[in-house]
Amino acid sequence: GTQQQAVIDNAFAMSMLDFWKFAKECRVPDNRLTLAEIDRIFLTAERTGADATPDASQVHNPSKKLIFRQFIEGVVRLSHFKYCDLLPVSRRLCHALYHNILPYACQDTADDLKVAMESSDFKTAMLPLDGGLRMH
Repeated sequence: GTQQQAVIDNAFAMSMLDFWKFAKECRVPDNRLTLAEIDRIFLTAERTGADATPDASQVHNPSKKLIFRQFIEGVVRLSHFKYCDLLPVSRRLCHALYHNILPYACQDTADDLKVAMESSDFKTAMLPLDGGLRMH
């Protein structure tokens, strides 16, 4: 029940710093939607959620934890704010997904995992497993 949900929430958690990097990578911030505005959108979401009195000192805290459902809600809210001229909200989300998130997410060459997977050491280590991995 509740303990299992907590385990799932923690398994898919990220910090606000990671979310800011994600947003910047996806070219979400602009003149109207700054990183500070993104923080305020999250604070507003917390006010309307289960916790009606969020800690305002945490609004710009880069280590603040975001669980998966907060990440999804954040993407929807940012889409709603960024593309407010599109109706309905589902179109705003689709537009953000196809124009911001899918083309740019996880494309950062500084991504440690991506760099590690492209290294010659990794490729050498994976070579003996290549045939077996492709069969499954």
